[in-house]
Amino acid sequence: MKKILSVCLVLIMVLSLTGGGSNPAVEIMKNAQDQTAAIENFEAETVISMAVRIGGIENAVKMTTNAVIFTNPKKMKICMSDGAESTEMLVLQEDDASHVYIRESGEWVEWTLSNTRLSQLDAQQNMAFYLNLVDESVTFSKVAEEILNGQETYYFDMEVPPEISRKIFQMADMEEQLAAMRDLSRVRGDLSSNIGSLTIRMWYDKTTGYPLQYEIDMTDIMRAMYEQMFQAMIEWRGWAPEDLEISLTECILTMTYSNYNSAEDFELPVVAE
Repeated sequence: MKKILSVCLVLIMVLSLTGGGSNPAVEIMKNAQDQTAAIENFEAETVISMAVRIGGIENAVKMTTNAVIFTNPKKMKICMSDGAESTEMLVLQEDDASHVYIRESGEWVEWTLSNTRLSQLDAQQNMAFYLNLVDESVTFSKVAEEILNGQETYYFDMEVPPEISRKIFQMADMEEQLAAMRDLSRVRGDLSSNIGSLTIRMWYDKTTGYPLQYEIDMTDIMRAMYEQMFQAMIEWRGWAPEDLEISLTECILTMTYSNYNSAEDFELPVVAE
């Protein structure tokens, strides 16, 4: 009888340490879903860092989108920059359309667009997309701890299958950029066939449970696509391979979230009739 009791106590201890067999990464993401469901505002930064080596010289490009999002009513302040030029827009989102304000020649101009056309710029919608991946066929690495920008965090890797990777490429607007290059190179075939699984590294605030940062290394997939397009361009132009010494060396997507419920408010402009 004592032996049976001892075995039961050991089993109880093991189950308490492992959370009853649940995955710690899943629990962290489920908690983040709950925590972000009621947020009133936050700030987000999305950075796409790319580097291409041309003739032995590396050229780096960084595209940055900063956003301030208020949830009720839904309004966004968005600034996009490629380092040389920047565009600022203010958005008021309603049920079926968004009122978009863009400054032109010192004056605000108002446009009305469908919500779907602005979905790529909606940091709240993008955050929800990544949190909801916990319910898909994904795999997780072991949870670890790290100090990120002075905050104690849990972090782990989540590997997603190709069908989800394609959605991520669409959200990051990578497919439109590739389509433009495909037109230039007259490439044949489906470039998306090169999109395989992706690994997303995720950081969550240890205290609040909020998402803090997601990072996706797209280098291998983008390099394969570029090589396919460059090869098509060589064949089209009749060049020798050495005539087009171009290689993609980096493509990293980073999304950072901050100032939950403490973002700086802003007013929408009054546009003259």
